[in-house]
Amino acid sequence: MAVKEGEWEKYLEYLDTIKVEVNEENLKDLYISYLRFIATYEFTKRFVDNKVVLEIGCAGGYGTNHLADVAIKVVGLDAVLHNYKYRCFPME
Repeated sequence: MAVKEGEWEKYLEYLDTIKVEVNEENLKDLYISYLRFIATYEFTKRFVDNKVVLEIGCAGGYGTNHLADVAIKVVGLDAVLHNYKYRCFPME
């Protein structure tokens, strides 16, 4: 499974902004949840290979960024403007 460089750190920043407490007791559980999240997108890659993808509810785009590795084009939308501040790929 491919965890992209700097992505976990950026995800931790995002958790802080939505008031998720990160401490030594829950760090392992948060990381496992994060890996499950990424694994879902890694699994999905086979269905979007060479396709145009629209992801609605992409939050910061961490999963969308993984789909962009194989899709022709990926567009991520989220109704919460705050999420765009923590996006992990450039906006067009």
